[in-house]
Amino acid sequence: MTKDFLYFQFPWQMLMLAIFIQSSIGSLQLPDFGFDLMDKVTHFFVFGILAILTARGLRMAKNRLIRENYLLFTSLMCIIYGASDEFHQYFVPGRDSSWGDLVADTLGVIVLGLVYKVIINLKELKLKKPG
Repeated sequence: MTKDFLYFQFPWQMLMLAIFIQSSIGSLQLPDFGFDLMDKVTHFFVFGILAILTARGLRMAKNRLIRENYLLFTSLMCIIYGASDEFHQYFVPGRDSSWGDLVADTLGVIVLGLVYKVIINLKELKLKKPG
């Protein structure tokens, strides 16, 4: 394995694996934080972090089309992965699939993906600024 793979590609792939493993566990009891929407907040941030890690990896892809459109490819990959995760959970005893979870996943991907893009754009502008 190359250093670039370990640094840019491995993290998002391992997070996808962790999501799959966690989704395969039936009747997972999350701690009660006293907040009704905690499950949706968790989905939002887990898939938002997945989007950031994926965007970070795809931004360094060798393929020019993927590299130049990394946010589009990131969004498509992560949203489709979120849908497949909900589909997978439908078949796991003690778990259920939810449109609300998919919406939270999608919003996390879009919002944190855009935040990542804005931060990258600001860093690139700062680097190009003379002086």
